[in-house]
Amino acid sequence: MEFVNANKGIALCKEGNYADAIPHLTKAIAVTMSPIWLLARAEAYTKTSQFERALVDAEHAYNIAAGRQHSQRLEQMLEAQYRRGVALFRLGRYADADACLLWAVRLGSGASAREEDPALAKVDGDGFYNCTLEQAEKEKPVSPGKGNVNQDDLTKSRKWVRAHSMRQMCLSSMAKLPSDAIERKLTVTRTPNPPALVDGEHRLDGSKNASEKGPGGSQGPAAAETGATAAKPQQLRVDFFQSSANVTLSIFCKGVDKKSFRAEADSRTIVLHNMPKEGDPPVKLTLAYEIEPGTIKQFVGSVKVELTLVKAQPGEKWKTWGTMTDSADLTSTSQPKDSVRSEPDVEDEPPKPEPIPDWVLQNKPPPYPTSSKSGPKNWEKLDDDHEEPQDVNHFFEELYKGATPEAKRAMMKSFTESNGTELSMDWSDVANRQVEVHPPEGVDVKNWDGTKRK
Repeated sequence: MEFVNANKGIALCKEGNYADAIPHLTKAIAVTMSPIWLLARAEAYTKTSQFERALVDAEHAYNIAAGRQHSQRLEQMLEAQYRRGVALFRLGRYADADACLLWAVRLGSGASAREEDPALAKVDGDGFYNCTLEQAEKEKPVSPGKGNVNQDDLTKSRKWVRAHSMRQMCLSSMAKLPSDAIERKLTVTRTPNPPALVDGEHRLDGSKNASEKGPGGSQGPAAAETGATAAKPQQLRVDFFQSSANVTLSIFCKGVDKKSFRAEADSRTIVLHNMPKEGDPPVKLTLAYEIEPGTIKQFVGSVKVELTLVKAQPGEKWKTWGTMTDSADLTSTSQPKDSVRSEPDVEDEPPKPEPIPDWVLQNKPPPYPTSSKSGPKNWEKLDDDHEEPQDVNHFFEELYKGATPEAKRAMMKSFTESNGTELSMDWSDVANRQVEVHPPEGVDVKNWDGTKRK
């Protein structure tokens, strides 16, 4: 049955239905933890902005692939490191992301998975990761040359080129940070140690297996006991994502009462009342940037609370959301000065977030303000126009990638037998003949020992 779910999930991923694919892949992974299925779900999690879950899946995929002996082992390890890098980049952990992408590039260039760790050489005595775009360009592997190029070489080439391009985005983002920024510290290792999956998935709230709960999802009698056997208070965790105009905070906490929960906000502070913590002290969120307090929206779910905030400065990119403290000194009846009380939203499903603009996903500055009727101008595009065109190898890689199996056989045979001087996609033409060498005009064909070929 797990194969049926896995095939269904992978098919949905190929169709772009990532949210629908995740439940099918989770059912399959709960039975068998296959690297292929984990990598497919990691991609689906990334596409649906569930970056922590994508990271955990990619780390499990790497460890499982590394422990096996089969022909796809290195390819799966490469893909897993790439998926780790993408998830870490989306989480803003630029040093960790670049290290994972560097490991992917090294695997794609044919290096051993057991070579001396190249990322550790870039870490100083304080743990900061020091790498620049210029250094990354020097570390860029050489593309497969002409001659005997097989499909595995072309596949690896495409994957390390993809990882190298992602490195450029990471290093560009990291270069904009202060030299002592926490995002510059390397905290991951080449061989990861991910948390265990529960029922085939990573529980962000740290919850245990559903079988440990009572009917209807409520905790069993043991959890309700007081005194020495009472459960420890929950540890809240906050994630965030943003668009050009909004920031959404996700506060992961189970058992929030939709009717009694309320949030009060001013331009830089949000106070959450009636959170299910020991003694129910208010939780204070101190924001790193200013918001419009009168427009806060909230959703209360079974495992988290989502707050949608409107940025005071549209287009401003938040590097972090802020900090959280338990404020027992705050009174639940008082309201901060100039604050706005948010009414709870008791919908069963959270509202769909606004599409993230391309300039945010591509780590570019926001469009310039303008009063022009034709809209804002992207003056940064002037630099993009000077990009060098792709080399001829890229053209042949794309041509080979889109060819039929017979056309690929014809290309390999004609290119190899003609010593790279002829390329045919017609298998019926070259199947039963030796493809002759046809050098360009003015060029002599020589044997391996330097003598002229007759």
